[in-house]
Amino acid sequence: YQSHMSLWCLLAAPLLSSCDLRSMNDATSTILLNPELLDINQDELGLQASQVYNLGGIRVFRKALKDGSVAVAVLNTSKKEKQFTLNASLLGKESKYQWRDVLQHVDAGTFSSLLLKLQPHQTAVFKLVAAH
Repeated sequence: YQSHMSLWCLLAAPLLSSCDLRSMNDATSTILLNPELLDINQDELGLQASQVYNLGGIRVFRKALKDGSVAVAVLNTSKKEKQFTLNASLLGKESKYQWRDVLQHVDAGTFSSLLLKLQPHQTAVFKLVAAH
């Protein structure tokens, strides 16, 4: 469900839910009401993410945001755990970014690349700001 919601938000899709929002459980509420994901979906530029990588069961999506930052989703489409190194060079012109994990609500630091370990069908979502 987390991957589904993450991709909807990066693709600027209309957000719909078929559950009764008044009685959703905590896990559903955490996914559907994530303010950082919702901000990505509702970004004023209204752009959809584009796929910038698709190889070996890993797909990477990039979405430019109005404030100059970049939203990135890394999806493991396979049935096995995957490791993937996300390089800044894949995402734009900058060589280093400040990384924020949107799903965990934590700043990950400033990197030119980040090694990810993704469970089957897991998606990681980051907001990146160019480091100066």
